[in-house]
Amino acid sequence: MTVIGEAGGMSKLLKLFTPLVNGVYLTILGFQLRGMFLEGMMGVSDTSITIQPRSVIFSFCSCCYYCFVYFDGRYQY
Repeated sequence: MTVIGEAGGMSKLLKLFTPLVNGVYLTILGFQLRGMFLEGMMGVSDTSITIQPRSVIFSFCSCCYYCFVYFDGRYQY
């Protein structure tokens, strides 16, 4: 990376990573991570495949709280 930066190749490399490429990359990354996040939020692990109700309730409440704070602060005048 340092060699590319010092040689001036970084500007040529940045032309390849347009906002469209970055958006597609982040979308695919999100799809791949979705399963892991859901398993973690439900308390599922390699040793136990049962859903932990306490973890599900806590995760759901956390998501609702985040959405409430986000949308409430966003639409205040």
